[in-house]
Amino acid sequence: MAEFTTIKKSEIKELVEYAVAHVQQWSIDELFKLAIESKKPLCIPVKDKGFVVGRYLVEKITENHWKVYDRNQDFVREFYYKSSAILYCACMHIRKYQLAQDIYRQDTLYGRIDTDLNIYKVRLQNCKKTDGFKRDLYVARFINSKLVHDHAYTKLRKLLDSAKYLQIRE
Repeated sequence: MAEFTTIKKSEIKELVEYAVAHVQQWSIDELFKLAIESKKPLCIPVKDKGFVVGRYLVEKITENHWKVYDRNQDFVREFYYKSSAILYCACMHIRKYQLAQDIYRQDTLYGRIDTDLNIYKVRLQNCKKTDGFKRDLYVARFINSKLVHDHAYTKLRKLLDSAKYLQIRE
């Protein structure tokens, strides 16, 4: 007669989690193969991961923090905007390296300026009204940062708009 073995629920749960992780990794690998073989950059949303764009994976860290990995899961770049990260990957896929580097540089500059602007905004809000010198200093820095911020944003938008309308042909 055949003997039966019992398996604990925790062991079954571990096996299922392992199988699910394996299937998820397999599906990402297959998406990479599909995206790499295509001449045009495909942008495929991946649940809870981000996007697969060409031969790159764009992963969401926070709302204003995106990381780009290559097909070997090696870190490539960090971005402030999701659209910058996606268009960077598309440009790299179609070998528009200069435009991709310009997008990266402008996104990095904009992210740094935006962070500075937020810092000055918080410092201005926390500054005591009785300390006139500090308040004037923070107001001046905030206004200057706002002007630089607006210029950097305009420049980044122009780059992203130019990248959106690239002619991608086979």
